[in-house]
Amino acid sequence: MPKTNHLTPLGGYSDAGAQMLRKMSENAPLLTDFLRLQGRVFKHPASIALEFFTQKPDAAFIATAAQWEKAGFTLTPGSKAIRFFDEHGKTIEMYDFSQCEEEAPPMIWAVTNQNLAAVKEGMGIPAESKLIDGLVAKSVDSELIVNAMQMLNVPPQNHAAFQRSMVSSVAQIIAGRLSVNGGNFRVQTDNSAFRSLKSTEQRMIFLAIAGKAARGTLRQIENIVTETSVQAMLAEQEAKNAELRRMAESQREAENESDGRGTAADSEGNADESPDRIESGEAGRRDGLDDHTGDPERLQNPVVRGVQAEESERNPDDKKSAEKMRDAEGKVKSFDFVTPMRTIRKHEDINAYLHTMIAKRIERPFDEMPKYRIGDFTVSVELRPGEMDQAMLAVKGQREPSYSIPLGSAANADNWQRIVNYFDGSIEKAIEDCNAKITKLETDLKQAQELVGVPFDREEELLKAKIDFAELEARLSGLSEQQDAIIDPDETDEEETAEERAEREAYQNADDDDYPMIPDDNAPRHGPRR
Repeated sequence: MPKTNHLTPLGGYSDAGAQMLRKMSENAPLLTDFLRLQGRVFKHPASIALEFFTQKPDAAFIATAAQWEKAGFTLTPGSKAIRFFDEHGKTIEMYDFSQCEEEAPPMIWAVTNQNLAAVKEGMGIPAESKLIDGLVAKSVDSELIVNAMQMLNVPPQNHAAFQRSMVSSVAQIIAGRLSVNGGNFRVQTDNSAFRSLKSTEQRMIFLAIAGKAARGTLRQIENIVTETSVQAMLAEQEAKNAELRRMAESQREAENESDGRGTAADSEGNADESPDRIESGEAGRRDGLDDHTGDPERLQNPVVRGVQAEESERNPDDKKSAEKMRDAEGKVKSFDFVTPMRTIRKHEDINAYLHTMIAKRIERPFDEMPKYRIGDFTVSVELRPGEMDQAMLAVKGQREPSYSIPLGSAANADNWQRIVNYFDGSIEKAIEDCNAKITKLETDLKQAQELVGVPFDREEELLKAKIDFAELEARLSGLSEQQDAIIDPDETDEEETAEERAEREAYQNADDDDYPMIPDDNAPRHGPRR
């Protein structure tokens, strides 16, 4: 692997990093410290963790300047980056949080007593088992050990020792991340296999394998913790709403006692009618938005029918997936929002859940966010390109491109209705627009191909002109040779003697190696040796 003091390849190491790898092979506590840091920055490759451990061993949060700015942090002027380059030669500059002006660090997820049971359940770990043991068992299996041993040329008789070292390394990485918020996980480091590796490259590969194994598990935990946090916030909000409803009910009862039952009854009747009017209005809005899709004249148009047939052939899966969400009237009136932990069906619950996830996405743009399901589509809450305070629902179906649904971030935003409107017809419009562009490109290509094969109207005249030009050029060339002979008669051809011919052929057949090198030139000096 290439090494440099100033610019480190991703997946490689600098000279200082190579020295640190050798030190860690001889010093178990030093290796433990590195594995813990590798856990704190688990989303980054082992090579980045190694360089920061070598230069900034207390690093906890690592990001590029653009990522820090995107998250709302300001780098201290003059901060020195740790620089890397990727496989394409692009330079990447990374900074630690200690180089930011802000004092409060970024908010991160944590395993606590409140979500521990949910984490164990989500990871399939028995309630009575130790968390760290269960997580390591999920991270390291026999296939990983065998593949790692083959990659590192570890002999089969060392299988047990190698497995102990790999398991303890993965455990330290996981414990390093879970300990960020004060958790205490006692894990003993077994560095016997790491110490026995023969080369610096092998040690780097060992750490990369351990980091990748831990990374997958930590990402799963992050999704579970995020989902559990959202559920807790929703439950808290529901409790507040229930308390408000209870207070309102108490107030109504007090008013009934003082003002009489008649007025209160009228008020309650009007309140009962409100949801019906709202629901009717929403249905009318949906009908109005979708009127164009059922236009009889439009559907009778043969061009439209042809385009629809082509679109159906191109994108049958996503259209069918959207159609499956509609009822007998061709409308989407409800849908299941499937999260990693539960299925949400109620209109207001989906809005509340999305409101919480949008706030989390805006607050933590670097965090891994859960994927959800709506029908046959996979969706996720993302930020709109170039807009750090605006969210969208990224929708992925069977087609290669993804769709996007703009989301509102306000507490009263009806994102449920936005999703319904999209699957009612907007998704088909998105496919239609895409197919229209494809059709135009295909038509342009076909026309261009046809134009290439069309004969030129004045092809004969062009051919004759080319012949005349060639003859004129030949005549001019002859005149030029005659003129040269008159101006410089010494350049006219003379008959070559047998001695001259022998000397010329000997020169042409000479080997370049027979000639001396010019002292200040790498090119051979051609010419007869004297």
